[in-house]
Amino acid sequence: MKPALPLFAALLLSLTSSLHAADASPADALWEKVSAARQALTSPTKQFQNKEEAKEYYKTSIAAYDAAYSELVEKFPTDPRRWSALLFESQTNSSREELGVPVREGSKDAITQILNAPDADNRTKSEASALRVMQDETNDGSTASAAAWEKLAAEHLEKYPLSPRNAMIKRLLASSQLTTPYRTKPLDLKFTALDGREVDLETLRGKVVLIDFWATWCGPCVEELPHVTKAYEKYRDKGFEVVAISLDQDRGALETFVRQNNLKWPQHYDGKGGDGELCKRFGIEMIPVMWLINKQGLLAQTNARGKVESEVERLLAE
Repeated sequence: MKPALPLFAALLLSLTSSLHAADASPADALWEKVSAARQALTSPTKQFQNKEEAKEYYKTSIAAYDAAYSELVEKFPTDPRRWSALLFESQTNSSREELGVPVREGSKDAITQILNAPDADNRTKSEASALRVMQDETNDGSTASAAAWEKLAAEHLEKYPLSPRNAMIKRLLASSQLTTPYRTKPLDLKFTALDGREVDLETLRGKVVLIDFWATWCGPCVEELPHVTKAYEKYRDKGFEVVAISLDQDRGALETFVRQNNLKWPQHYDGKGGDGELCKRFGIEMIPVMWLINKQGLLAQTNARGKVESEVERLLAE
């Protein structure tokens, strides 16, 4: 009697799997361990009951990944797949810091290592190049660094036209390029504020002006307000002003927040959120965004978050 088809298929599948396992090299077997450990980190199947349980899971999973990666590199130090593993390791560094897991020194400059590696495959280099563009720490928002970043982004798009991250990079590049004219030509901005005040940047020429794109529902935006208030109170008499562009859609919520937090600077409000005319005009896709306009009315800084006071002091001294 011939075996039933399902049983025959199962036997065939089992035999094929055994043959594949027999044919797999020791390096391939170790790479499978690395891949499985990476999968456990990126797509956990466990349902966590609380934050502590999640932290322990990720700490254990990172340790498993490190062990698999180290074994691969130790036994097969020239395996080109090590670059893909190193890149992934570097992407876990911020999580490691949050979890209290040591960051390996060699992973901090992983992108540079990969881009200079002659045996790294094109896909890994493409991903490393994209991450270098998206995480460029040298782009501090100044005119010079913005120009350098735009050049870096354009070079990446030309060299790696099929990178999966290119859609985002193109949007970021287009947004950056929208601000380019305002770095050499005074920015024109006029509106009637929430409280009826007339705002015109031309009348503020000779002063340093912070333009704060924010919303009451944006946690990081609200966290910056004490720093903005401190700089406002410290430097207003020395030639510093603040102009806020609110992305709130609830006028009442905005008015209540402004009143309760004693925000003294004018607020632009149109109720359209991110679809507002100013957001489209200036390429604002995410908030907080904090611009600084120098005494000549030129856009001098597009990334003042976390350094408002020092940047204002620098621009006032110019």
